[in-house]
Amino acid sequence: MEIFRPDMKMNIVGIYLKGVDFRVFDSPMDGTMKNEKDYKPSIDVELKTVARKLGEKSYEIVLHAKITAEQNQRPSFEIKVKQAGLFEFKYHEDDSIQPAIYAHCPDILLPFVRQVVSDLVSKGGFPQLLLGPVNFEEILLGDNLRNTKNSRLAH
Repeated sequence: MEIFRPDMKMNIVGIYLKGVDFRVFDSPMDGTMKNEKDYKPSIDVELKTVARKLGEKSYEIVLHAKITAEQNQRPSFEIKVKQAGLFEFKYHEDDSIQPAIYAHCPDILLPFVRQVVSDLVSKGGFPQLLLGPVNFEEILLGDNLRNTKNSRLAH
């Protein structure tokens, strides 16, 4: 599967924050820890991409991110971010734009999610948290491989 095709053009119409929720359950600023070095949480990150067709060749792509932190088996915080973008595609009718929607667009949106998460975590009194890079192309290719195997099993 080829992700980036030279004959497919994409235009970013706009990028915006569609929703955010930040809950602090146990802050390191509440006095229970002597210093930031005592705070070493386990972090769980879940990402999901949702696409909605708006026009003939325009889509709203939303990258959903859920980040949870736990310290000593107690939740510290939970962040949910919905970062959206409006994208227009110019392509031939027989081309599949799924790779662009589920690999390239999330790559564009992830830095915005990273910034929101970093700001919220710092404002919540926690040490800085930076989300690492994500290979959406590899995830997409893995999903397609699993779907191919599942369809073979179903027949």
